[in-house]
Amino acid sequence: GSGDVTFTGEVGAATSGELGAVTINSAHNVSIQSTFDAESLSQMAGTGTTTIGGAMTLATGLDLTTASIVINGNVDVQSGIIGLVATTGSVQINADLTTSGDINVTAAKGAVSMQNPSLINSGSGTITILADQTVTLGELSTSNATTSAVQVTSTTGDILLQQTITTAAAGGVTLSAPKGSILDENDGSTLITTGDLWLLAGSNIGQITDFAAGTGNAIDVDLSGTLRQAVVTGTGDIFLN
Repeated sequence: GSGDVTFTGEVGAATSGELGAVTINSAHNVSIQSTFDAESLSQMAGTGTTTIGGAMTLATGLDLTTASIVINGNVDVQSGIIGLVATTGSVQINADLTTSGDINVTAAKGAVSMQNPSLINSGSGTITILADQTVTLGELSTSNATTSAVQVTSTTGDILLQQTITTAAAGGVTLSAPKGSILDENDGSTLITTGDLWLLAGSNIGQITDFAAGTGNAIDVDLSGTLRQAVVTGTGDIFLN
């Protein structure tokens, strides 16, 4: 679509006034500037940026597909899936995403960036983040007990940790940056607590440039299961704590 869609005021804020399922078939820019209460929100296609600027409460799900996505307001889905797909640009998450279902974030040709602090909490669902470029993480939390509880992939860039990653004791975390590095950007605040862990990087997993000076950060892990993989495919080092 070539036209813009803008919600300037509160949507569904009246007592028992929540909207039903809201669908945007196609648009250029979509801007939600205040609170938004509805059964669900779906955008099927877009050529610009969709921005969520106010707190959003949905009963059954959020599904956005457009060029770029910016989340500036907390999103609370009571029971359902959150799906964010940026087809050509980036996904910027500057607030919290919470649901009891799966959360899937994709930037097919761009980056995924979570502001520090921000939270993705999928309840008992899985968390999957896929980007072509660098993925910068805030806090990831799930009680999911499968080996695919958290899966984060950067196809050509780095994975940068800023906050904790937590799953159930029987869960698993996979971090894959086959052309880049997996780095701790906030030492002391980035513990990975899970069952089994898979790490794959093209360059470094953690980075310590000077042991004597204490320059750089290892990747901090607390595993109730097994370190299944820690592999650097190119020239680089692995630093785990």
